Amino acid sequence: MLLSKLDIFRNEWLIIIFAGRNQQYGAYCLRQGADADTVKSLVIGISLFVLVIGSSFLAHYVNYKKSADDAPDKLTVVTLTQPPPVDKTIVIPPPPV
Repeated sequence: MLLSKLDIFRNEWLIIIFAGRNQQYGAYCLRQGADADTVKSLVIGISLFVLVIGSSFLAHYVNYKKSADDAPDKLTVVTLTQPPPVDKTIVIPPPPV
């Protein structure tokens, strides 16, 4: 098989690269299962992402419904008074040097 026509997305390249070497352990075994590991990690990553985003939306929805149910029926009107006038006769001493 010629290297110029080698498709690296298939496992043919493993046979060429590891020809004459020990294929019972190490990089050969890891590269043989790399496709399955990539798919597993992609599925796990997407699942965790959806779980985190979904739980965030769910928590927001639950808090929104809870706050809407706990809303008071009547409004309380509070009348504010003017603060006392400032006494301008008090002299503040300058800071020590």
